[in-house]
Amino acid sequence: MLNLAKFQELLRAYEGEEEATAFLLSCARAFMDYTHAVYDKELARLAYPKEQTEEALYRSVMKELDNAIAEAHELVLATGSGLNRLAAKAGMPIVYRESGIGAKEEPAFSFVQEVLTAYSGGR
Repeated sequence: MLNLAKFQELLRAYEGEEEATAFLLSCARAFMDYTHAVYDKELARLAYPKEQTEEALYRSVMKELDNAIAEAHELVLATGSGLNRLAAKAGMPIVYRESGIGAKEEPAFSFVQEVLTAYSGGR
């Protein structure tokens, strides 16, 4: 998930700077919130099997969880950009890249891809 070595390097680069450290910790929480939102939906699918749940209830629960995932994902995108700005300021390469073109070629968190891979069981 979160590349702890790179994250720790970034924390060390801003050691003693309270605002930057607080921001970095809030970024880590945003990544974890996204992971939890994805897993919450998976757990809900187990708790509310589509075939055995009233259609309106199923749609309502899944819509609420989809909204939570979307909101958490937006925060991940915003905080990922902030992480990269702090890394650049410290003279480090980017530490976060959204999955997609070029994500595997660069040393970055590629966090969303890692979460989705774990979520799908590596399928």
